[in-house]
Amino acid sequence: MKRLLFVLTLSLALLVAVTSFGADVSVMLNGEVIITRDANGVEVAPFIQDAATYVPVRAIANALNILIDWDNDTRTVFIGERGESAPELGENVNIYISGAKFNPTDAQGKAVYPIIKDGTTYLPIRAIAQAFAKKVDWDGESSVVLISDTARIDTTKTYKIVQSGTDSAIMTKDGSNDLEVRVFGGEVKAIWRFAPVEGEDGFYNIINTESGRAMDVNGGSRNPGAKLIQYGLGTGDNQKFMLVQSGDGSYKIFSKNSLLPFENSAGVVKQNIERESPAQNWEIIEAEATAQAEEAVYSTLVLEDGRALTYSADSTKLTAAPLSGEDDQKWSLVPNAGGFYYVQTKEGMRSIDVANNSKTDGDPLITYDHSGDDNQCWIFEKQEDGGYKIKSVHSELYIKALPDGSIVHSADGDVFGIY
Repeated sequence: MKRLLFVLTLSLALLVAVTSFGADVSVMLNGEVIITRDANGVEVAPFIQDAATYVPVRAIANALNILIDWDNDTRTVFIGERGESAPELGENVNIYISGAKFNPTDAQGKAVYPIIKDGTTYLPIRAIAQAFAKKVDWDGESSVVLISDTARIDTTKTYKIVQSGTDSAIMTKDGSNDLEVRVFGGEVKAIWRFAPVEGEDGFYNIINTESGRAMDVNGGSRNPGAKLIQYGLGTGDNQKFMLVQSGDGSYKIFSKNSLLPFENSAGVVKQNIERESPAQNWEIIEAEATAQAEEAVYSTLVLEDGRALTYSADSTKLTAAPLSGEDDQKWSLVPNAGGFYYVQTKEGMRSIDVANNSKTDGDPLITYDHSGDDNQCWIFEKQEDGGYKIKSVHSELYIKALPDGSIVHSADGDVFGIY
């Protein structure tokens, strides 16, 4: 992770050229003006530098009744409980939130550096939003930083996420990682739970109850128009969201990564610039699945020697094991637009994958989070005995089981019966 640059000196000439200090920038928290003060109670004012508005971190933490401390030995700002964090002494300023290192970024994902002025640490308002899970806006006409609380939700319940004023809900799209907005009929694929992000109060992972996958801004994009998908749960900011409730009870849902809300764009879920539009307003309604989709048909892929293709629920390992009939030997054969197939696990929706994009005979095959790439696409070549050889689109090699149970891709692939 990039480390934050400690500003040792700022020349007076530079301050005059690019910085506007003074009390003409004010801060409002939930509609009330707050006086921003340093650790000694002295009033400290926000300022504008290079078109960015900088706000004193301690003053905001104090206004929110959040613990904050400064460790001069390691030049570290601690926000919330320290936990067992042990920053190293160096020339850079560290910021820790609830025991975890915080690396603020601008809208393009570049590191944002704090400014230290008269012993007070300042950050741009965008970084303040990231740090405190608050909605932060800038009113340029009145020079006011507007900070408002984000909403909390009961994480023990499950919900449907419905576009405000409609019957259409966000749900996973069959056979892919895409999300779509369709009329809700009680489908389990439209039911979500909000899991609090550990150590980041106010942010949530939004997890589909059918697939176990999390909402994810595709590719970690910070750009308007980027799609939201479902993906294996990770630690990236593109899977962390905060909720902002409006007066009518609806919500806007913002990505921590981009600080953009997502919206319904002609049935596709995308992030976009915040605007007054019903497409960005969502009702989060407690719900459970009532209309289950038809039970999927799963296949077992069995070798001539009686072993079956078997996956591990806890790892990417793929093996040939004695036929058992258990779920770890059940696969979904999902056709795609190219005329090929994804071979997906019954649990977790992982796909058989050519490890490391290899094209080398004898290299391993694994299961991996579904991506739709060529190394997860397969051709089923029917044999005279009715079985199938399974060929990788990526490597043009076949699935083969070795005597020790290892699964590789090879020029002389095995024949599988599909049951």
